Amino acid sequence: MVEEVIFPAEFHADRFDHPELRQLAKALPAVLVRDCAASTVATYLGAYKSWKSWASRRDAAILPADPVVFTLYIVSLIQQTRSVSSVNSAVYGVSWVHKKSGYQEPSEYPVVKQVVDAARRILARPAKRKEPLSSVLVRKVISRLEKGNLGDLQLAALFSLGFFGFLRWDDLRHLSVDSFYFADSHVAIFLEKRKNDQFRERSWVFVARCSTPLCPVKIIEKFLRVADHSKGSPIFRRVLHTKRGVRLQKEAVLQSGKGADQEGAWQGRSGSQ
Repeated sequence: MVEEVIFPAEFHADRFDHPELRQLAKALPAVLVRDCAASTVATYLGAYKSWKSWASRRDAAILPADPVVFTLYIVSLIQQTRSVSSVNSAVYGVSWVHKKSGYQEPSEYPVVKQVVDAARRILARPAKRKEPLSSVLVRKVISRLEKGNLGDLQLAALFSLGFFGFLRWDDLRHLSVDSFYFADSHVAIFLEKRKNDQFRERSWVFVARCSTPLCPVKIIEKFLRVADHSKGSPIFRRVLHTKRGVRLQKEAVLQSGKGADQEGAWQGRSGSQ
């Protein structure tokens, strides 16, 4: 691991007369390279060997590196690679070996910093924004799920409330049967707490009835009727598949502590158009 590192002369064991100091000086190189994980050091040394090979073929100084030549090496990486990580690995690896050898790190030179910053912009991949869900697509999904088993019907109800009620998953997972108040023209949903309810004032959400087959209120009523919820029970619960069919368990679906990463990422309201 230490073959590529040329340690400063003051670290050499030969300069010490006392046997214990000589022994400690011999152990020092192996200690100095343990400041990073073995896998990280291996990556650094691999990047340094690539620089060493490139520089030797061009009769350039390797250690310490000429800052201008090393900058040109970074430019060559920009032209040959499509990954910012290749540039970062080269800079970090060569700088690590320089630091261990007692030389100024190439990453500290202003011209190297500028080229690395430019590389990150040149090689950066454009962010891919997720396409929002259209109402047409949501209706197709709900139409298909609404005709399935109890588990599918629960998903249809969840999609309907999240999309047409502009509710986050955190809003949906806290709903119970007692949160719903049905009227001829709409359903009123009482929310105990919301992410944007900083003063804990609580709030109501209203979803209107409509004459279309995929009326969100009708889907919620169908789900409550088929699932046979009891008073006060969570509306969305874990699905249990048995030989007799599909039924809902008592505990709420995806409670905190299990599947929390999915919970925090899903927002039914984010795709409404």
